[in-house]
Amino acid sequence: MKYKLTNDSKTLSDGTIVYRIECVTAFGNIKAGDKGGFIESKNNLSQEGNAWVSGDAWVYGNARVYGNAWVFGNARVYGNAIVYDKARLHGNAKVYGNARISSCSWGNSPLQIQGSVWYFNMCRRNQISIGCETHTIKHWLDNYYQIGKLHNTDDDTIEEYYRYICLARDMYLR
Repeated sequence: MKYKLTNDSKTLSDGTIVYRIECVTAFGNIKAGDKGGFIESKNNLSQEGNAWVSGDAWVYGNARVYGNAWVFGNARVYGNAIVYDKARLHGNAKVYGNARISSCSWGNSPLQIQGSVWYFNMCRRNQISIGCETHTIKHWLDNYYQIGKLHNTDDDTIEEYYRYICLARDMYLR
């Protein structure tokens, strides 16, 4: 057993009671006796791996945290949400419903730009979405002009988005 529930609890606005956890068996950077965050039941946090909830984070409902995932800060995980793998959820993040959060080795933060016409998003390490079109960076570099013209885009706007594509290439492929 890597943690136990303590008597330190909070009652949430919906009446749910969450309990602070305490490490019983050291693992990773967590030492026996370290206090964690709050969970509703032992079903919310795996006793296996290095998964941990700390700070003022809450995990409740049918939500689960497992693998090597960490939930900390003021983050909230509830409903049927799952945080797993090496995911890090923190700040004031809220994950709920049937959401699934896992790690992704980006190296840099994912890129999102609100361009003059469409959003520009890195949706995977080598994939860009511009408006309703999603392609690899290489495909965008090879075909940006034709795709722009297909959507009746003027040359200045095509050039703007080409610069975003080059920025993504420079951030993620070099």
